[in-house]
Amino acid sequence: MPNRIDVKAIRESKGITLDQVFEDTKIPKRVLVAIETGDFTDLFLSPVYVKGFAKSYARYLGIDPEELVGQLFPEAQERGEEKREVPARSRPSKRNRATEILEVVLRRVKEAIAFVIAWILGLLVHTDRRVLTGVGVVVLAFFFWLIIPHRSVHEVRQPLPEVSFPARQKASLPAEKEEAPPAVVKEAPAPKGEFSILVEAGDDCWMRVKADGLEVFRGILKKGDVEEWSGEKEISLWVGNAGALKVTCGDRHYTHLGRKGEVIKDIVFLPDCTYEIRR
Repeated sequence: MPNRIDVKAIRESKGITLDQVFEDTKIPKRVLVAIETGDFTDLFLSPVYVKGFAKSYARYLGIDPEELVGQLFPEAQERGEEKREVPARSRPSKRNRATEILEVVLRRVKEAIAFVIAWILGLLVHTDRRVLTGVGVVVLAFFFWLIIPHRSVHEVRQPLPEVSFPARQKASLPAEKEEAPPAVVKEAPAPKGEFSILVEAGDDCWMRVKADGLEVFRGILKKGDVEEWSGEKEISLWVGNAGALKVTCGDRHYTHLGRKGEVIKDIVFLPDCTYEIRR
């Protein structure tokens, strides 16, 4: 088993403080602490963003990014290496086919014997000749039908085409420059009509957030904090310091929602990543 990477020990061995890492990479301190401890319980961030931050931090310290991400998220790596196998379906054996034909023939023979027995009983009880003639015609017609070849009711089953499933590939992030790793990693659009916004606080700011009319956050966003919220129809913000926020939605970045210290009650973001201020 490979040795575990002690990110904190590597940073301290280089004489680098968390404040210095934050100034150089713009990665929030609480995210840096979570990466060093491996505890993301109170982080409330999508794994995609955490992986992006971890890769940036690893490059900053000179660590292999993929190795660090694999250590932090071992279950995701194991799922990516699994392959789905589809068992092949074979053609029914000749023995089964012969058994089906034999069953059909035996059933027809039994029916013919039943007709013959009925005819003989009719003769024994002196049944009217016209009735006997009719029964005889029916019996002869049945025997002709028996000896004429017919298609079996059981068709030959054709084997199903083999289906191969491509191996699950790991999501790849856009290439990042070594000298200036970005603080925010873009995530693919959420499925089923959902969209997300990422809010980064440049200064302390009181906020209330509603997603599709349901309140999902109320409190103070500290300087350097990064939070993410998702919705289907709209996400509305009530902010007490509009100039302190940076909002990312899809590939759009908004850094001037208002003036510093300005209170705006209803900033509404829509699924196309545009926003409007409703007075």
